[in-house]
Amino acid sequence: MDALIKAKLFLGEKHEIFPLVENKELVLFVSLGEKEECSLRDIRVAVRKAFQSPFAKKINEIEIIPHNQKDSVIKAIIEEF
Repeated sequence: MDALIKAKLFLGEKHEIFPLVENKELVLFVSLGEKEECSLRDIRVAVRKAFQSPFAKKINEIEIIPHNQKDSVIKAIIEEF
């Protein structure tokens, strides 16, 4: 991740999506923007955009790693399924 940021390939802007293929697996990095400005709505929008992105069209299996484990964050992610 640090290399992507240093190369300015991933800027961490709100709802930014960056695909990466590693070991024949697709990893989508999804930014929520500035931590202080992140809302549950932002989480829902980011998850929805990731699922609707062309990168995710042929995915058979999904693993979501949230930025924190708060119940409200997990609920916001689940609501977008």
